[in-house]
Amino acid sequence: MSILARTLIAFTASSFVASAALALGPGDLQAGGNGPAQIKQVKLSLNGFNGACPSSGALITRVETTGPGNFKIRYRKAGGGKSDLITVQAVKTQNGKYVAKHVQAMTITKTTNTKYMVESGAKISPWVDVNKTCGQVMVPGIVAQPKKVLKAQLGIKGPKTNLCPNEATTSGWVFTNYAGPVQVMIARKGQAVGAPFTIQAKKAANGQYMASFTRKTPIIAPTNAEYRLLVGGGSGVVSNWVPLKANCSIGVPPALGLGG
Repeated sequence: MSILARTLIAFTASSFVASAALALGPGDLQAGGNGPAQIKQVKLSLNGFNGACPSSGALITRVETTGPGNFKIRYRKAGGGKSDLITVQAVKTQNGKYVAKHVQAMTITKTTNTKYMVESGAKISPWVDVNKTCGQVMVPGIVAQPKKVLKAQLGIKGPKTNLCPNEATTSGWVFTNYAGPVQVMIARKGQAVGAPFTIQAKKAANGQYMASFTRKTPIIAPTNAEYRLLVGGGSGVVSNWVPLKANCSIGVPPALGLGG
């Protein structure tokens, strides 16, 4: 099992259990990073948890640093629960800041009143309350199957002409074994990772479940880039890298990227 495949943490209303152990040896990174870049601040936010139980949502971590590099984070639950160390990568965003992001899926199966925080090195986030009242619950005797992201795909159709402004069409597909919300992000190679957004997985004709989206993106300058789709809480599931090229030989306004 790869390191990426061991980053999933299974959260429930009554426990905080790390999936596969991420053991640190003498040569591994320690919490706080592996280079001269320093951690400036750590933020944690909550997304989701609508409707009846079981209810799905996510903890979203944002680590702002002084430069690029790999850093370690750890989630903690009030009362003593904690995750294994998770590696995140800080990259330069469009506003010039260096930020590492992580989306951790959670599932609540009964009424819950607790809180979580995330730490990276000596920096910690404020506590985030997780309060959920379950008006409906699972039918007794039915065992819920673990939610799993199977694969992700990304497709981009670039401009058909050399005229700019123009547009590209970006489409993504995430295949799961469950129906419900899926957190995704679009990453541009060597640059920033876009903000997470949610798509809904629905049952497909082959019996699997699929979530999809399609977006139009303006192209107003020459572009030669690659993008991939990242799935939050998907045990490291990512799509293939997909190129986007446009030479804009007719009309060249300022550049605009796709991933945010």
